[in-house]
Amino acid sequence: HKYENRSYDEIAQATGFTPDDVSRVMDIFKTFDPPGVGARNLSECLLIQLDTMGLGDGLEATIVKNHLEKVEKRKFDQIAKAEQVPLDEASQQLVVGAYTAVGDLAD
Repeated sequence: HKYENRSYDEIAQATGFTPDDVSRVMDIFKTFDPPGVGARNLSECLLIQLDTMGLGDGLEATIVKNHLEKVEKRKFDQIAKAEQVPLDEASQQLVVGAYTAVGDLAD
């Protein structure tokens, strides 16, 4: 998986468009299938996917925004403590599901 790692300013300078033009085009591009296309990094890709599923404001998105490195390292107890959620079966499944998504996207 490749991500566009240049800033909108860099893209604008290279293409002759304004950064606002680039931003508008990228916002439209990010609505295409599959969800996550046009993302600049893994976190943004996952957040686009979660938003598409109606989970953009949920614990899943919070985990992606604040704890993605901990998910990759399977430090679920630290995530549960930081987010003040119990590490019971339901919470663990949520984090394991996020880990699975990260693993699938990293391949």
